[in-house]
Amino acid sequence: MQIPGFQITRKISQGGMSSVYLAIQQSIGREVALKVMSPTLAQDAHFSERFQREATIVGQLSHPNIISIYDIGKHHGLNYIAMDYLAKGSLSQKMRNGLSGLEAVKILKQLASALAHAHHCGYVHRDIKPENILFRADDNAVLSDFGVAKAIKQNLGVTHAGTVLGTPNYMSPEQAKGQPCDGRSDLYSLGVVFFEMLCGKLPYQAEEAVAIAIKHLTAPIPKLPPQHALFQPLIDELLAKNPEDRIQSGEELIERIELLETGLQTPKINYKSLAASDEFKLGIFQRLQAVIFILWQKTTPFFKGEVSQHEKLPQASRYTTAINASQNPDSFSESIQTQDSHRKPQNLAILLMASLFVLLGFFTYQNSFTEKTIEAAPLGKSASLAPKQERIKEQMQVKSQPPSLTLDARQDQKIQESASANHLSTPIRESSSPAKSTPPYSEKSAANITLSASQEQLGDSELKLKKLDEKQDGSSLAQSLEAKTPEKLANHPLTISSVPNADRIRILNIKPKYYAGIELAAGNYLVELSKANYKTVKHWVKINDRAVTRQFTLTKQYQRGHTFSDTLDQYSSAPEMIVVPSGSFSMGSKLNSNSLPIRQVSISKTFAVSRYEISFADYQLFLEDAQKNKHAPDDHGWGKGNRPIINVSWQDAVDYTEWLSRKTGRSYRLLSEAEWEYVARANHAGSYWWPQNSRRMANCRRGCNSDFAKLFGSQTSPLGYYPANPFGVYDTAGNVSEWVLDCHTDHYLGAKPNAEPRLKPSCKQKTIRGGSHGDAIEKISSHSRQGADMETRSNKIGFRILAEI
Repeated sequence: MQIPGFQITRKISQGGMSSVYLAIQQSIGREVALKVMSPTLAQDAHFSERFQREATIVGQLSHPNIISIYDIGKHHGLNYIAMDYLAKGSLSQKMRNGLSGLEAVKILKQLASALAHAHHCGYVHRDIKPENILFRADDNAVLSDFGVAKAIKQNLGVTHAGTVLGTPNYMSPEQAKGQPCDGRSDLYSLGVVFFEMLCGKLPYQAEEAVAIAIKHLTAPIPKLPPQHALFQPLIDELLAKNPEDRIQSGEELIERIELLETGLQTPKINYKSLAASDEFKLGIFQRLQAVIFILWQKTTPFFKGEVSQHEKLPQASRYTTAINASQNPDSFSESIQTQDSHRKPQNLAILLMASLFVLLGFFTYQNSFTEKTIEAAPLGKSASLAPKQERIKEQMQVKSQPPSLTLDARQDQKIQESASANHLSTPIRESSSPAKSTPPYSEKSAANITLSASQEQLGDSELKLKKLDEKQDGSSLAQSLEAKTPEKLANHPLTISSVPNADRIRILNIKPKYYAGIELAAGNYLVELSKANYKTVKHWVKINDRAVTRQFTLTKQYQRGHTFSDTLDQYSSAPEMIVVPSGSFSMGSKLNSNSLPIRQVSISKTFAVSRYEISFADYQLFLEDAQKNKHAPDDHGWGKGNRPIINVSWQDAVDYTEWLSRKTGRSYRLLSEAEWEYVARANHAGSYWWPQNSRRMANCRRGCNSDFAKLFGSQTSPLGYYPANPFGVYDTAGNVSEWVLDCHTDHYLGAKPNAEPRLKPSCKQKTIRGGSHGDAIEKISSHSRQGADMETRSNKIGFRILAEI
């Protein structure tokens, strides 16, 4: 595919309406994301208008947190938009690795700013969800996909009254009811996204879209876990059912966020010494004032001028900041004055009087505590409680005294005996503690530890050592201590690597940070390797008497709903796959005799399945690589590209999966019947994954109210035209029937309770599942099955694929 002025590098993603490519804008050498509308939809005025409208709206919105448009045009019937290329992916991908409260608040604030700008310009987005929130290289959030956005004050004529557009999980109550929406609807959707960032799950969940919408209308607002309770008031206002009860604008939301940030971004203080730290005294006083403040807030109704709940939040946030940041008394007083300047004089007087009494009592207690501590402490320990300058002065005074006055008889005798027996060559050890195995240290750090122990723990014994050293050739104390250090420990380099390269390597049972070739003493070391989207590896590595090099293989870790596309070459990629979890289900139905007996089937392994049926575009890559272009299947004039492949035999489908496996190195194949029905049901026990009476959910000949079923025939629909099932898989009902691995039988007698396909050496008929555009709705149910000759090529039969992970 060629677009003038752009050099296409590779496909980034593909959806039902368009494909996105990474391209170079040749005029200025800029990387852009080139969004190209599906050729089959370009003829539809409705879709073309919506595609063009996205560019028109975004072109009027200039904001750092809204995606930018660089060019728009049409070439040989292909509508395209050139926009920002956002390298860090979507919020959906980021949430799989987990987000902290601070990260979630940062993203929320940036999106609030983007919505404030869009609403000010007169547009409501109507489809706020994680997939439409992307990230720049600097991790700043960007709002994208304004395809269903609408002007607030004018009717653009693209949608009709009562039409529901958006994603059910994130719809506001008024949006779910098809009522007119304004900016507050976007803020509700943003509240759902914020809840999901904090909890890792949606606030309302159900198997069916209608049930989700009902919960948004009637269910109470869920509670956040205790660690995020600070955000509950904000969630309550964002998810209010009535728009009038919500936060009214993006600007107001930013103000609330800034108050929360004040309390969240406070440093932690490490109080090392009770009596010597002025910070500790100030911290205690501040905490006592905070207690008084809370009690005062509780008693506020007994005074005139009661404050609202909204006023209490910033006050409490400022007190939290003052307490945790350990400000000096002047700045702390200034903070109190700033927040309480509007209070009644009598309330302020009460607070200050209580603070003075607490301060007086605290200093009285502190002085008493300090005196008792000094009286009870031994001489050696009382010096350690004094300020550093006093300790140095006291040590100098002690050293100036005669050595004979600093040692008792027992210490003098022990040191002399030790010196005469070993000629002062034995390292100094603490005789009061048994020998223990300690982490290895370098020669320098060992000397430092010995010196520190001599100065601080042996106390005045060091003066005697100095005296003895002077008798031995006049050597200094430092030389004597250096001679007494332990023997040098033999260290050996350790090098850890992995395939693919790990994001982080740690050694868990020592403090030093790992680096390639780190030198360690003999012993066992617990090594941890971690990488995003891979399972964390932990292994014990043993070092004996030589250098050690170890390499580990990291295993990909897939979560339910994770999508990926394997690379075929620098210009193309394999079909988009989505991860389906393991589980069990009841296979078959009493409504069809060839689907009996019903049995419980267990799917023991997680696997990935193509989100869409294999398209003409996907299959064309195979034909070109295998030089089989002359055997290209006929499309009956319905269109190729994003339409499902048709007129392929069972063997054609198998050949495609084998080619894909060779190209990617991953194992691809057709699904078994059990795997196919498990995916099609998506944990739904009925005949369809959608509510029984729903229409316009699939493409079939009768009963679906399909846009592609005409009076005298039917045809395939573009992939993704109808909604995906709860597993995120499209077109499991209708459109085209799909080849599976199993030989066809007209019953399930003797079938195993697992996902293995039923195979026969002399098999002539294979099973097709899902029904097609030419079938009635009864034939496209999750349990419907038919048989077809392996060599059959029909405009009603295609296939989808499975990837083993």
